[in-house]
Amino acid sequence: MSTKLPTNFDWKSITPSDSPRTPIDIMADPKLRRLGKPELKPGDQAFGFRRPLYDFSDGHQVATGDTFDLLERATEKPIALIFGSYTCPPFRAQLGSLHNLWMRWRAQIEFLVVYIREAHPEDGWVVTPNRSDDIRISDPTTTAARTEVATTCALRLEIQIPVVVDAIDDNIANAYGALPDRLYLIALGGSIAFQGEAGPWGFKPEALESAIVTATNS
Repeated sequence: MSTKLPTNFDWKSITPSDSPRTPIDIMADPKLRRLGKPELKPGDQAFGFRRPLYDFSDGHQVATGDTFDLLERATEKPIALIFGSYTCPPFRAQLGSLHNLWMRWRAQIEFLVVYIREAHPEDGWVVTPNRSDDIRISDPTTTAARTEVATTCALRLEIQIPVVVDAIDDNIANAYGALPDRLYLIALGGSIAFQGEAGPWGFKPEALESAIVTATNS
């Protein structure tokens, strides 16, 4: 995560008085700071992971029985990785654009939502957009509980893109510096072709599409 907030960001205006933490607290937390700082950079080999694959496109959870193996899949197609959580307002706000991107490019690019640690849980830095949307979720403490929240998120937001859930040890988010949200493009063969800027300000589907255009024209 960034070590400082933009000077024009009025975080107090979106933080209810009963929030247990503030962004200042979050940036001072070594574990959370690490979750926002990638171990990787463009050109590096992607961090490989294998996680159960879920499909919510029919309006209910389908455990496909498949395991998504990133490096194995990257031998077949480039992969767009979309990191986020239900309590991240920019992730929710950009899902429409990301679905449009998926529709335009899914024949050439594989897309995957990676559900990670909650950005704004009720036991962390609470933000008023979540309260306005009646989203009040404490940060899960087990992988099973995180999967339940991911399921709620995918069904309520009608996520059509396949989903995997980062385990509670946050290994995937740590490697990709994914908190609170981030976008990546993994090239055919498994190297990092594009690493989006840190969310929320760097969570830009148009930047991912530019990287996809470059990759497919090269």
